[in-house]
Amino acid sequence: MEETLRALEAALGCGIRSAAPVTDRRRGAAVYHVEHTHGQLALKTGPAAGREAAVLTALAELYPGYLLAAGEGWLALRWLTGPTTSELFAAGRADPAARPRALAAASELAAAVADLHAVGWRHGDLQPRHAHHEGLGAAQLIDFGIAHPPAGDLRTPPCPYRGGMAHFAAPELAATLAVTPADAGVPLTEAAEVYTLSAVLFYLAADRLPVDYAAVGLDRATASVADLHRVLAGGPTGDVRGDLAGWPELADLLTAGMNPDPTGRPAAADFRRLAALSA
Repeated sequence: MEETLRALEAALGCGIRSAAPVTDRRRGAAVYHVEHTHGQLALKTGPAAGREAAVLTALAELYPGYLLAAGEGWLALRWLTGPTTSELFAAGRADPAARPRALAAASELAAAVADLHAVGWRHGDLQPRHAHHEGLGAAQLIDFGIAHPPAGDLRTPPCPYRGGMAHFAAPELAATLAVTPADAGVPLTEAAEVYTLSAVLFYLAADRLPVDYAAVGLDRATASVADLHRVLAGGPTGDVRGDLAGWPELADLLTAGMNPDPTGRPAAADFRRLAALSA
């Protein structure tokens, strides 16, 4: 770690004052809140750091100033102070007065995904805490280590895709993952990512996962990822629209977005109309 901090100081021309662990993430990555003589930043280390740095370099026009520096096994990112989508929806579930801000966050998250899709990219790991809302109207996605580039884009190292957080996988993606070897990558379509976007927002609004594992006889405590994929291939369980009764503004979009048939799903850009509903 000491060598990484010295490299960071050299790259940014600053002095490090402190580096406090924030959280350990999947795939061996760790994140630190670093305070230095010019301000603060997030330092991410781990085996996927080089690929994430390459992705963010390729997306520099979409996210100007987010990637600050990178080196062997690490990257430095702008420190994000805004709440996550998860935090804003938790507030909205607890207090009706906070619901408009949660709805705006849903629109902002969807807009960020739509912007990625517009340039041919897919995030690959949308989760409730994988976007920070840095002010009304904008969301910054995080964790791009397994992002999918446009076809033929060779600016990033290859990364066999095995899905993001399993609970939010589209049925067609889960079905493919369930029958392919663990080291074989599978394609991620925009339609599959729209399902994941919708499933994440459903989870945040309804306060339950799209699939009730107990209802289908699966014990999450002992289930393997392959077991989860086999169940998720069947699509959402329960009354999706009914569970969104407290969020009528979301009901139509999320029910359509979680359609087991990918051809019946809206595009991420279609979620932008939530902005008007949250005003």
